[in-house]
Order: sequence, then C-alpha cells, then structure tokens
Amino acid sequence: SIEVLPSMSPSSMCSLGSTSHFIEHILPSELWAKVYAFVDLKQALYTRLVSIELARGVNTYLQQLGSNEGMEQTGFRLTLKLADETEMARDMLLAKLSVAKHLSGPYINLDLSGCGITNRNTHWILKALEEPSTIQRLQLVDNRLGISGIKEIAEGIRVNNSMEDLNLGHCGIADRGARAVGAALEENSRLRGLNLAGNQITDDGVVALARGLISNSGLNALDLTGNHLTCLAAEVVAEALQVNGHLKALAMNGTGDIQDPGCIALAQALTVNNSLQSLSVAHNPFTCKAITALADTLLTNKSLTHLNISSTSTRDEGATSLAMALAENHALVHLNLGHTLISSEGALAFADAFRVNTTLQTLNLASCSVKDNGAAAIADALLTNDVMLWVNLSFNPLTEQVANNLSTLLHQHNRKANLHFI
Repeated sequence: SIEVLPSMSPSSMCSLGSTSHFIEHILPSELWAKVYAFVDLKQALYTRLVSIELARGVNTYLQQLGSNEGMEQTGFRLTLKLADETEMARDMLLAKLSVAKHLSGPYINLDLSGCGITNRNTHWILKALEEPSTIQRLQLVDNRLGISGIKEIAEGIRVNNSMEDLNLGHCGIADRGARAVGAALEENSRLRGLNLAGNQITDDGVVALARGLISNSGLNALDLTGNHLTCLAAEVVAEALQVNGHLKALAMNGTGDIQDPGCIALAQALTVNNSLQSLSVAHNPFTCKAITALADTLLTNKSLTHLNISSTSTRDEGATSLAMALAENHALVHLNLGHTLISSEGALAFADAFRVNTTLQTLNLASCSVKDNGAAAIADALLTNDVMLWVNLSFNPLTEQVANNLSTLLHQHNRKANLHFI
C-alpha cells in the first residue's frame, strides 16, 4: 500500500532510513529540484510516499543525508531531478553533490536534462564523477556543454568506476566531443549504456568511437540516432563489431545517408559477432539489396533478437527474403517493418513463415500496403502458431469488415496472438 504523509521538516530526515522504501522530496526553493530516494529495507511490510519540504534546500538535505547512519546498511538509491534554474543554483547543487560522493551507501541517479548546464558548470560534475563516486546513472540531455565541458565529462568517464549509464543526447558535442568520449571508452570498462543521439556527429567522430569500442570491454548499448552519418560510419562500426564481443544494442536510426553498403557491412559483421542482440537502423534509405543482406545474416546469426528496419524502402522482395530466413532462424523475437513499401505479397510470405517459425513474437507492418488477402493469410497462419503475440497491421488499406472478421476468428479460437488494425 502507499500512504501519503504530510510535509516534514528537515529535522525529520533522520528517521527516513527506518520507515520507507520510497521517498519523494520536493524542494520548493529556488532550486525546484525533485529527489526520489529508494531505500531497500529487508523487513519493511509496506511502502510509504513521503513529501518533504526542505526550507534550506540542497545544502540541508545533503547534511541530513550524510548524518544518516543507517543508510549504508539499507542500500540507498537517490534519483535527483533538477529543473531549469539559475547558474548559482546549479553550481550549488553540483558542488554539494560532489561533496557527498564519499558516501558509500547511495547509488545516485542524476537527471540534469534541460537544466542549462554549460562548460561553466561541468567541473562540478567532473568532481562528482571522480573516485570515489556513487553516481550510477547520469542524464545530461539538452544541455549545451561546449567542447571544454564535454572534455570534462569525458575525463569523468575515464576515471569513474561506478557510472553504468550516460545520456548525452542532444548536447551538441559534435565530432570533437565524440573523439573525447571515444578516447575515454578505451580506458573505461564500467559504463554499460551510452546515448549520443542528436549530437551533430559525423563519420569522423564515429571513427573515434569505433576505436574505443574495439578496446572497450564493458559497453552494452550505444545510440547514435539522428547524427549526420554516411556509409563510412556504419562500416567502421561494423569493423568494431567483428572484434567487440560485449555490445548488445546498437541504434543508428535516422542518420539520413547510411545507404545499402553501410547496412551490408553491418549485416556481414553479424555473421561473426555473436553478442549483439538489438540492431535498430530505421529511417535510412535502404533498398532490397541491403534487406536481403540482413536476411542472409539471419540464416546463421544466433544472437540477434530485435531488428528494427522500419521507415526504409523495403519492398516485397526484401520482405520475402526476411520471411524465408525466419523459416530457419531461431533467435529473432521482434521485427519492425512499419512504414515500408510491403504489400500483400510480403504479408503472404510472412504468413508462410509463421507456420514454421517458433521464436518470433511481434511483427510490425503498420502503415504499409497490406490489403485484405494479406491480412487474412496472416490471421490464418496465427491459428496454428503458439508463439506470436502481436502483429500490427494498423493504417493499411484493409476493409473494416475483414478486419472485424479476422479479430473475431482469432478470439473464437482462443489464440493469444493479437492483430492490431487501428
């Protein structure tokens, strides 16, 4: 159960470690920060939600936090959200956070997205990341860090041994920032997730990141979505994938100019790589040649479970190649082909695949050109498929009557698969 308690004074902070799993602190001072703290108490029977007003702001909060002796034993998790504030307020918060880093109990999830952080503030973040540090997750989305600022963050990556997830999306780091981050990856083995989406990075920056991937043994997820990349970027990442055996998720969506050769290079790398589980390359101008290369990879690859090639120029020929590969593939679980040029011919090929494939659970064909006969074939195949959970056929040129009839048919046969038409 959740109990909402009245506001408390800072002096009542000392008792929080013995009463609650989940505590929300709202600081209605000039900081307007939100702090979520999760306390793992072994014998607690219920969860309380406590709203605490701290009249003296972050300084008082951290003093009380530091005096809580039971914190180290309970495993304290702190998430801090700072809204857009004055530079003085940001500096105060970050300075106090760097002072609090010596605490061995907290694992801090720090969200400073859209807070106006610049290179005038990042030195405090660097101090907070230097060992010993308890920051586990850091989000700096939509801040203009500048080249000196990103270099300080990169230095923090290099020396930090606690942070597992770093989100630098839309920070304008460009190639110089990417090079700094890539160099840091060569020495850091703790970071698991890195988001560099929307950062105006070009091929030159990705070359440095790929160099870091070759020697890095910790990173599991890399997001390069929305950068200005060409086939060269895909090719150098593909080369890194042939050596790196740790990366599990790669996103290069919406780059605009990764064409068939780049996709083919990634597909060929996956014939060697056996660690990548998720590949997302949507919103790129791939043709049938690239999709066929991915289909050929699926014939032998045993690690890829998620494949997103939506919003590409995939046509029925590519869909048929993928469907034929699914007849032999026993790893892929989710396939996204939404917003492509697939028609009923491709849908018929997937229906045949559903009759023999035993692993695929979801297929997205939304906003394609599948008509009634293609949808009917898929529904018929689902009557004997015990694995599929979801097929999205929304925004296809289907008649309402056929859509209703197919949904009723699956319901009458108690099939767990759902066809989505809306």
